[in-house]
Formats: sequence, C-alpha cells, structure tokens
Amino acid sequence: MKTRRKPKKFITNKSLLKRKISLALLVLGILILVIALFAKATNDSQELKEEHTEIEEGIVEDYEDEEIEVNEPEINARSLLFVRDNEEIFSKESDLKLPIASLTKLMTALIVLDNYDLNETIVITERAFLRDFSRTSGFFVGEKYTVKDLLHPLLMESSNATAYALAQRLRELPDEEEYRDNLNNFIYSMNQRAKSLGMNDTYFINPCGLDPSSNQTANYSTAQDLLLLAREVANYPLILEITSLPSFNLSRLDGFVKHRIVNTNVLLSEIPGIIGGKTGTTARAQQCLLLITDQEEILVILGSQDRFGEARKLFNSVER
Repeated sequence: MKTRRKPKKFITNKSLLKRKISLALLVLGILILVIALFAKATNDSQELKEEHTEIEEGIVEDYEDEEIEVNEPEINARSLLFVRDNEEIFSKESDLKLPIASLTKLMTALIVLDNYDLNETIVITERAFLRDFSRTSGFFVGEKYTVKDLLHPLLMESSNATAYALAQRLRELPDEEEYRDNLNNFIYSMNQRAKSLGMNDTYFINPCGLDPSSNQTANYSTAQDLLLLAREVANYPLILEITSLPSFNLSRLDGFVKHRIVNTNVLLSEIPGIIGGKTGTTARAQQCLLLITDQEEILVILGSQDRFGEARKLFNSVER
C-alpha cells in the first residue's frame, strides 16, 4: 500500500515581493513616526527658548525703562550748593546773591594769613570792642594778643571784635585816621582777593559780616562763589585746623587765660569727616553754613531757618 505524500509548499516570487514591500512600508512608517516625534520635540524646545528669551528681554526692558529715583530732601533755605569731587549733588538757587553774615570771616582769615606774621601783636581797639560789647566773653579795650591766637575766636566763636581788631592791625591804641586807613585798606584787599578767585558776585563792606545799621547793602555772595572760597580755604591748613577744633583756651599776650572758646559748629561731633567750615547768623542773612569734609565734599547753605537740621538731611541723603 503506497503512502500518499503531502505536497510541498512553494513560495512564489510574487508572494516574496509582497512580504518585502510590507516590511519596507512598516520600516518607513516607523521612520516617519520617529522623524515626526523628533521634529515636534525640536519645535517645542525652540518655542520654549523663544518664550524664555522674550521674558528675559521684557525684564531687561523693564529695568531699562525704570528710572532710579533719588529722594532729594526738602530744604527751605533760600540757597544751597552741595558738591562732592567737583560733582554737584544738590543745588538750589546757587547763583542767588544773598547776605552771608560771618561766612565773611573766612575771607578775613585769608587776608590775614597772606599778609600778617602769626606772632605779630594786635591790640583790641574801642571800635573793635564795640562790635561785641554785649558778649559775656567779649574782649576789652587795650588787651593784646598774637595774630594766631586771635584767629581762633574769629573762626570758632565768630568774634566780630576780633575781625575788626585784625583788620585794623594795630599794636597800640590808634588815632582816628590810622584806624580808618587800615580798615579801608583791609576791606579793599578782601574785595580784590574775591575777584582774583573768580567770585564775581561777591562784595564786602566790613571784615565781620554784620548787617549795616543803615540801608546799605550787607556783605553778599552766592553759593557758587562761596564754593570757590571754600576750595581756596582748603589750601590753608591752619584755617582747617582751627575751624575743626571743638574748643580752645584763649590767652592774652601776658599769659592770662582770657576764656575758653567753643566752636559754634555743632555738627563737628555729629557728621564724620568735617575738616573745616564756618557758621554765620544775622537778621538779614538768617542762618548760614559752610562745611568742608575729608571726602572732598563742600556744602554751602544760605538763608536758612535751620542750617544744622538741613545739613543733616543733606548728608543723610547721600551714601558716604
């Protein structure tokens, strides 16, 4: 009995071709899917990057558009000028001509130091005495002092008697003519010195800064001109030394200790770095102040009702 064999299964070329095409389509589909996914991921990344860039640019623009605000303190003085390293920090009517009271005495000191011997003898005249006769620590007619000693009451306690005594430059009690000539020559020198410094809006009628009793114009200047004076004063170590002292014991030529002088500048113990300055007060000028610091700062205040308070505001408003 013959066993019937199963017929062999043959794969035709046509069937093989179909399988290859199917496999190729599958691979192609997978490849297209991978490419699509990669493209989407790349696009998302680019959009995220662009969005981040826009945010950064927006922040930068916000910072660029934002102005830095400086809180300038409210100052009621008629005029002021505050500079550091020749750069103006605050200014108010700095070219306004105003009475300057005893800031005058800084110019008086310059004239004395330019022309006098520090050990020279100066006598207190009657006219000088009358400028300060109401002061309990005032000088008396006939007292004698050295020029250097008299610079201390001139610049520290703002003695008007000292200003006149130095301007008269007399060793003995004078006659009327000698007194008048010396005083006039001194005031002339003050005005000439002002011109030489470029202080073209400044004029002096006396060596102390007192208001005249008549309708005559008082000593006047501007904050801008006084800035020039302060810069010149900074070149005189003795003026800076004296004006930065809190107190000084004044002695007459005979060795008698006259009295203890206290500086009128109360800010010496409050604001660090003050190396010089001057106060001034009269009815016309109101309160005036000039300060020099070791940070190359110069402050001039004219026509104030509260010079020290306003000076504190100005110094507290800047980084030091």
